Parts: sequence; structure tokens; C-alpha cells
Amino acid sequence: MTLVWEYNAQSDQFYQIFNQAARHQTNGEIRIITSGPLAGDAGNSKYNDGSGLPVIDAEMAEVERRLQLWKPRDPLPTPVRTHCGTLELRHGVEWCR
Repeated sequence: MTLVWEYNAQSDQFYQIFNQAARHQTNGEIRIITSGPLAGDAGNSKYNDGSGLPVIDAEMAEVERRLQLWKPRDPLPTPVRTHCGTLELRHGVEWCR
């Protein structure tokens, strides 16, 4: 489970602004990006979508595209820990074929 709290100096209190758990997932990871070109962005993949890739790996093509490290005509970024023989891009998300 990931919780994010924000401190309000005027009221001298903390407020919970994010509460998310990766329940019953075999490929769930939660990462919060607070600065840079990816700050605040959400991904296109869904948990338990059948891809077989961890979510962060499935989103890598889009992450690298936003950082101008990958272009749609380039070979897909291959996750280091994948057991997938062939990758394809579906709606901006990498999938094991």
C-alpha cells in the first residue's frame, strides 16, 4: 500500500492526498513521480490486464517516448527481467505476444 500525505502550514495539519494498494496483483508496482517530464502522469495499462509484464515495464515505451529516448518506429524497449519472446505495442502499452 502506498500513502502520500501533504502538509498544510496554514492549518498545521497533514492531509492524505493518495491512497492506493496493488491488491491481488502478480505484476503490481506503485511509483510516484514528483518532478520532471513525467510528473503527475498516469499510465495506460491496467492491473491484471493479461499482459504478463510488470506495469512499469509495460509502460516503458511511453515513458521513453515522453523523455524523447524512443520513437514509435524504433524497436520496443525490452525489459531486462522479461521472459517474453515477442513484444508488441497495444494502445501505448507493451504486451507479451
